Amino acid sequence: RVTNLPELATERMVHDVFVHSRPPCQITSVKVMSDPFSNTCIGHGFVEFSDDASFRRGLKKTGCKVAGSYIRVLPYQTGPEPVVDDTAPDDVAVSVKAASMVIGGAQKLP
Repeated sequence: RVTNLPELATERMVHDVFVHSRPPCQITSVKVMSDPFSNTCIGHGFVEFSDDASFRRGLKKTGCKVAGSYIRVLPYQTGPEPVVDDTAPDDVAVSVKAASMVIGGAQKLP
């Protein structure tokens, strides 16, 4: 998975970053995700490598420039997105409330 791609990025540009490096990466496909109406890149894409050695070299391309932006190369993970539970348990909420009252100084603890 390649992220931080600018709107002007094309599949050819992403392809060239990997294939024209030393040593070159052997890739089988490149897909840049684009907006269906404007046909511009929406910031990420996918590169499929033909072997494990190319994959490892490809991960080292994080920080290379594509159309003026520094890209980030990450392994693609299948499966559901991780769920973030942003609800705090009641005792944590009470502790935070009590701490803010102590810090305020003018208020007394309940």
